Amino acid sequence: MKGKGMEVKHVYHDSLWAYSGRKVPNDGFLETEVVASEGTAPPLADANTAAADDSDAGDEDDADGEAPGEVEIMPPDELMQYCFFAAFKTSCTDAELPISADKFYSHHMQPARPPGHPTLDAKKSSYKQIGKFIKQQHKAKL
Repeated sequence: MKGKGMEVKHVYHDSLWAYSGRKVPNDGFLETEVVASEGTAPPLADANTAAADDSDAGDEDDADGEAPGEVEIMPPDELMQYCFFAAFKTSCTDAELPISADKFYSHHMQPARPPGHPTLDAKKSSYKQIGKFIKQQHKAKL
């Protein structure tokens, strides 16, 4: 997904349910529990189990031994490199160049970080400053 996104979560009998016309779910749904109807999976114990089952539906063939739903966190230097290349590939245009390092960092590199990475912090990398990182990329002729 690109840009801003939102995941809507709500429950039976909440305000969103009341606003949407108060549709009643299938016959297997009771207020205290969910009963399996014909052709459905067995009932889940609680909402936490349901969320865990949903998140690992596509991760059944994980050979890494990671916990389901966890994103592999890149080291800070590798993350800086990734965001640098992703920014040029996706958001930075030739018309914007030349661009100041701090503007490139805040407007292009920060939004280009992969999902699951909360921050891109130059201070946590070996470069310590965005200017040093940009100079290193220039030396590497990137």
